[in-house]
Amino acid sequence: CNNSVQTNNVATDTNKNEPAKEIKPGLSGCYLRVLKRDTLALSIQQKGDSVTGKLSFNNYEKDGSTGTVNGSIENNTLKLFYNFQSEGMQSIMEVYFKISGDALIHGVGEVATKSDTTYYSNPGQLTYPESNRLIKINCEKLDSKYK
Repeated sequence: CNNSVQTNNVATDTNKNEPAKEIKPGLSGCYLRVLKRDTLALSIQQKGDSVTGKLSFNNYEKDGSTGTVNGSIENNTLKLFYNFQSEGMQSIMEVYFKISGDALIHGVGEVATKSDTTYYSNPGQLTYPESNRLIKINCEKLDSKYK
């Protein structure tokens, strides 16, 4: 009923005959990055361009965090809000992942904080270092604490 037609994974607004944002299929699943003794695990479900799931930072000798994520896919980037508890405080943090084949690359950039929410102060200048690559894995192989 929203006057959109989807063909070849590109939605088109039938009132304007202009392509809308591209929808990447197949992102649902589990992603993992292990760097030395630090682990970053993401388990997501995709419906159209909306994404929900769970994100965990398990850091060696530092406080980790686990919480829920929700957001959307825009311009080959997964833009999420991470709602988590760490050190007894509830917080929200903006987290971006660049879609790279079957992998996701965690974005890095300047952040600012307002109230309980940390967000990217200049999202256009984020970098996506190869060392931040999460590989897609079979969810059965992901430790249950990350699901």
